[in-house]
Amino acid sequence: MSRMGMNDNLSPHSRNSLGVQGQVYQRLLDKLNDHRASEDDTHPERIHSRREYMDPYILMVIENDDTMDRPMTLAARNISRGGVGLLHSNFIYPKTRVSVHLTVNGENPIPVRGVIQRCEHRGGVVHEIGVKFDREINIQQYLRPDISDCLQSFERVDPEKLTGKVLLIGNKYDFSPLSRAMLSETGLAYKFVPDAAGARALEIEDFELLIVLNDLEDCEGTEFIRGLRDQGYRRPIILVGDIKEELALQKVRASGADMLLPWPTTTDSMLCAVAEYLLTEWTAETLAAVRSCMDKQTIDGLRGQLAKLGIQLDQHLRTGDAIRIYGTCGQIRSLSPLLGMKQLRDLTMKVGEDIAEAGNLESQRELIGDIVTMCSSVSRAA
Repeated sequence: MSRMGMNDNLSPHSRNSLGVQGQVYQRLLDKLNDHRASEDDTHPERIHSRREYMDPYILMVIENDDTMDRPMTLAARNISRGGVGLLHSNFIYPKTRVSVHLTVNGENPIPVRGVIQRCEHRGGVVHEIGVKFDREINIQQYLRPDISDCLQSFERVDPEKLTGKVLLIGNKYDFSPLSRAMLSETGLAYKFVPDAAGARALEIEDFELLIVLNDLEDCEGTEFIRGLRDQGYRRPIILVGDIKEELALQKVRASGADMLLPWPTTTDSMLCAVAEYLLTEWTAETLAAVRSCMDKQTIDGLRGQLAKLGIQLDQHLRTGDAIRIYGTCGQIRSLSPLLGMKQLRDLTMKVGEDIAEAGNLESQRELIGDIVTMCSSVSRAA
């Protein structure tokens, strides 16, 4: 698993109370995690999932009523909706009021107020401090997760607490009957449609959450979602599918989806995914900020892939291989909407349809040449 939550904005000369950083910090976290794994760390009443939060330079301020506040720099261990675990070289009394400064979406840290719930000795000078926040936070703003992590901040959810209108799109892989069974005990008002065309026929803005199967009958889920985002739809969208190949994941990242939920899934995982957006305070701006954290790297990767496909298409054109041209045009068509290249998508669709009907390349050479040119121009723009 990748390390999440690293604060990139602090000076390399910063120092926490334990004096650990880099590989020493990582080894300390690994040792603590191994120790916890050897114990029974299950808590039947815990509802918030603890997520690894790797930041060696967390500013915590002890708030005093009668004296000056005391700032100190600590190393983070983990974070949840309800609090944060920190590592310190000294004991601090429980019930001490503090503010913990956490980086939001890669920007400057902001203080989150809370109280020290526990302070436990972990060996040597290492003490683990548990801070309970006064108000729950949206941890996706702090962890900057990759969409493939399927970050869920709940461990369990009372189904009856889930309310709102949800649209589920797709009918393959028993998606409809299984999802219906998973959501049957909730307070949700949910509706199923089989494909993107069925969804477009509805008033999408009436729904607070969309759950989209990636393998739709009439298009890829990533393409459908990208189209919604381009049209201004700003509410949360969960994409569902068995997606592991890197290029496919890049398409997911660029689509505008907020979460990738593996399929098949469990009832608990489905309910926790829905709760992430219906039991959490989100604004359209917050959703967009979380999605944009990985946009540039993703877009650059897709541009490079599109340029490679253009080279392949040119080679297939030179050898007159209609079958490979058809297949490559299909790959280009699936990538182009994610990069905002609707004209390229339309060209590849036309070429693919004409080849499928007539199998004649001669009438399509000029259009295929235009496609090759547009693909190569993407690499120059990058």
